[in-house]
Amino acid sequence: MLKNLTIKVRLIFLIGFLCCLSIIIGVLGLSSLSTTNATVKTLYEDRVLPQRPLLRPVRRSAALPGPSVPPPG
Repeated sequence: MLKNLTIKVRLIFLIGFLCCLSIIIGVLGLSSLSTTNATVKTLYEDRVLPQRPLLRPVRRSAALPGPSVPPPG
């Protein structure tokens, strides 16, 4: 079947096939990226945001003056 086709037709077929394959891979990549983005957003909202009230006292205590440490040297 392919022996009867000219090189021009074979190359057009090959380039068309590779373009379709590239489009399919791109769509799958974007779909996976969207899923990953949604997962990370859920992780951030469920795990990081609830810890914010716990971090506020730490930040305040870090700003309080403590015992002074002499500089080295």
